[in-house]
Amino acid sequence: MMNFNGLPEGKTKFERIPSAFFTELMPQIDHLGELKVTLYFLWRLDRMEGEFRYLLEDDIIADELFMSGLKTSRQDAKVVLSDSLSRCLERGSLLKADIKFRDKKQRLYFFNSPKGREIVEAIKKGMWRPSDDALR
Repeated sequence: MMNFNGLPEGKTKFERIPSAFFTELMPQIDHLGELKVTLYFLWRLDRMEGEFRYLLEDDIIADELFMSGLKTSRQDAKVVLSDSLSRCLERGSLLKADIKFRDKKQRLYFFNSPKGREIVEAIKKGMWRPSDDALR
């Protein structure tokens, strides 16, 4: 186990987490991977720009630091990530929308917020899709 040496000297940036996470969602989460993925989404989406913010599973897999915290081997981490994403979807903390991109199905993950619900509904109705360059 690695030791945490504490917060660094100087100004420390704090993250925004909705109060409902602590009062409604966190008490329900009983799986460490699900908790980590949920917190990761809140952190990552807050750093993104644009009206509609989403992540692809590949976006998460590309974050080696985060993935290293899920399991010791990279393959095991992918299994834990997949299971944790499924748990988030089942609980309803994350929403998904599948689109076709370059003849391949892409799954977009959104946080279950008013904006997230709005865009998932728009995708289902064929009223919105991300630009091709946004899908990497």
